[in-house]
Amino acid sequence: MKKIVLIEDYELVRNTYKEIIDSDESFEVIGDFESCELAIPELKELQPDVIFMDINLPGINGIEGIKIIKKQFPKIAIIVV
Repeated sequence: MKKIVLIEDYELVRNTYKEIIDSDESFEVIGDFESCELAIPELKELQPDVIFMDINLPGINGIEGIKIIKKQFPKIAIIVV
C-alpha cells in the first residue's frame, strides 16, 4: 500500500482528493495539510511514499516546498496538482 500525504490549502479540494485516493485499496492518505509549514515537520514521522502538492500555497509555495522536501527526504515522490 502506498502512503500518501496531501498538501492543499483548499479544504474542499483536499477532502475530495482524500476521498478519491482512499477509495482505492492500493493507497492510503496518512496526512493532509493546508500548508508546507504544517506538513514538513510531520514528514519524518509519517514517512509517506508520495506527496500530492499544490503549487499555489500561502506562505511557502509548492515550488519552494518541493525544494525543501527533496533536500530532506529525497526518496519521497512528489506529484504536483
